[in-house]
Amino acid sequence: DKIYNDIFRESTMPNMIQYETRAHYGDKPVPETPFFIESTVLSAGGVTEMLLQSQYGELEFLPALPSSWQTGNIKGIRGRNACTVDIDWKDGKLVRAMIKSDNGGTYMLRYGEKTREIILAKGETIIVNENLR
Repeated sequence: DKIYNDIFRESTMPNMIQYETRAHYGDKPVPETPFFIESTVLSAGGVTEMLLQSQYGELEFLPALPSSWQTGNIKGIRGRNACTVDIDWKDGKLVRAMIKSDNGGTYMLRYGEKTREIILAKGETIIVNENLR
C-alpha cells in the first residue's frame, strides 16, 4: 500500500495519467527517447484494475480495493464496450459510480455479490450506489 501511495501522490493526475520530471531521476541519466517506459508507468494499469475490472461483459467496481485506501475516488477511467466510469468510495465501500456510454449498449454491473444489467443509449449516463440502484 505504501509504495502505491507514494507513487500516486508524487506523479499521478486524477485520471491516472502519470508524468515524469527531471526530479524523478535524481542523479541518474534522464532518458533521451520519448518512448521510455519505467515500472511506475505500468503500475497505473494495475491500480486501475484494482478499482474497476472491465472484462467478460462486466464492469466490476472496487474488486481489489487496498485496505489503506478507505476513502477516495477515480474519474474518467475507460471500461469495455465504450464507456467512461467515475467511482467514489468511503470507509472501503462503494458510494457512487457513474457510467457514461459513448455508443449505447448493454452493461452488466457488479459490486461484490450484487449484479445489475443496464441498457444505455448513446451518450446516456447513469449513477448507481452500493446497491447498484
